[in-house]
Amino acid sequence: MARAGVSGPAPQAGVDPASAPGAAAAQTVADESQGAQAGLVRPDGAQVGDSARGGASAAEAAGMDAVASRVAGLEAEVASLRAALTALADAVERAEAAGRRETELRDELVAKEAVIRELDRALRTVRWLDPIMRVHHSWVSVCTAVARVCRPRLGRLHHHPPVPARLPRVVSLRTRADAMPSVSLVVPSYQQGVYIERTLRSILDQEYPRLDLRVQDGGSTDGTVAILKRYQDRVAAWDSRPDAGQAEAINLGFARSSGEIMAWLNSDDLLLPGALACVGDYFARHPKVDVVYGDRILVNEEGLEIGRWILPAHDDAVLSWADYVPQETLFWRRTLWERVGGCVDTSFAFALDWELLIRFRAAGARMQHLPRLLGAFRVHPEQKTVAAIDTVGFAEMDRIRFQTLGFVPTRVQVHRATGGYLRRHMVAHLADTLRRRWGSRP
Repeated sequence: MARAGVSGPAPQAGVDPASAPGAAAAQTVADESQGAQAGLVRPDGAQVGDSARGGASAAEAAGMDAVASRVAGLEAEVASLRAALTALADAVERAEAAGRRETELRDELVAKEAVIRELDRALRTVRWLDPIMRVHHSWVSVCTAVARVCRPRLGRLHHHPPVPARLPRVVSLRTRADAMPSVSLVVPSYQQGVYIERTLRSILDQEYPRLDLRVQDGGSTDGTVAILKRYQDRVAAWDSRPDAGQAEAINLGFARSSGEIMAWLNSDDLLLPGALACVGDYFARHPKVDVVYGDRILVNEEGLEIGRWILPAHDDAVLSWADYVPQETLFWRRTLWERVGGCVDTSFAFALDWELLIRFRAAGARMQHLPRLLGAFRVHPEQKTVAAIDTVGFAEMDRIRFQTLGFVPTRVQVHRATGGYLRRHMVAHLADTLRRRWGSRP
């Protein structure tokens, strides 16, 4: 008999369902099914429920392995895709960088092409202007050369590199030797043993017939006294004792002198050949002239020429603004010296010769410039003009300008006031340069 809820084939007519073989097999299957559901034991002793569960677990495990394998494959694919994406991103970044670099290079190329075009235009312009520029350069060179020649030399102590000095020739004189005026020449000295012998020889070697040479030393300790002793038979007098400075030494020397013509020569400067004869001859032939001076050569420690001061004609008015008279070439009459007090102002240590000239002018002296090189001014580090101009010189020059002008002018005012004189000086200097180049004057 079939279990409720289980359908089977309909029984055949005339056959007992219970006795039919198919019915028995069907019954057996149904019983096993019920036993399996109820956890019954099969006739062979095996539990029907445990076997079924084991098969299901195996299937589940196989399915899980398959899923895990698939997941691993997917993860590998994802990693591969990520690597591909990273490589692609790098490639894109490189492409973008290459694009930017290409843009930069293109911009640089455009800029360089613009520069090349500018340079090309400039080159064409230069080629067009080249003849004009050549003419301009030649003109500038000529102007520079002219300016170099015509630049004022007065007030400057270095004009060119040292060269051997070209000394003036001794000229024949119109005055007889016995008619020459006597000359008193004082040499103030202090610690100039290196130069004083050359100074004395520059005077004595001229063999002026009526020379009264006196040396007033301030107590030098550098060998000066030994040199003076060697020349004591050729000088009128010499003395070595402490004094208050150059001005006092000059006054002491002149106090015992008697020459009609007077001058002083610093112990590092020189008289040039023929200077005394030229001065004596001029004074003898021009009795109304009270003061004369000439041109100067600038020399270094070794006696090499480093420049020249070639002066124009004398100008009294310029003396109020500047002193361009070379002191080593300055000579004057004793009568004039006595009219202005017979002494050098000892309150001056630098501009004492300028102050004396101002007094000469105030006394109505007639001054004359002789167009001839008369003296050499030595430039060296210990020389007073070089060493004291900043500390003493400018103050004393302003003092003299204040006395003569009533005020202290500026450098611009001095330049304007002396401009005409300096232009005349440049003309005289240029003429002297041309004469020397053509050989008519040393």
